[in-house]
Amino acid sequence: MNMIILIDEKKGRKIAKNLNLSVVGFLGILLINFKKEYISKNYIIEIIDKADKLGYRLSNTLKTDFLNNL
Repeated sequence: MNMIILIDEKKGRKIAKNLNLSVVGFLGILLINFKKEYISKNYIIEIIDKADKLGYRLSNTLKTDFLNNL
C-alpha cells in the first residue's frame, strides 16, 4: 500500500519510519496544501495561531523556520 501516516509524536514517527511508512505531520499537511495553492500563507498563520491556543505544541524556532520558508 502506498499510504502516508499523519503523526507528529516523535516516538510514533520513529516507529512508523522503521516500518518504512511515509510520515507527514501537521506542518507537512499545511505545506502540501500551500504548494497546491489551496491555502494562503496568511491562512496558515491563522491555523498555527489557533492550534497554539488549543495547546498544540510547536517550538518558536520551528514555526519561524517553517513560515520563513513558505
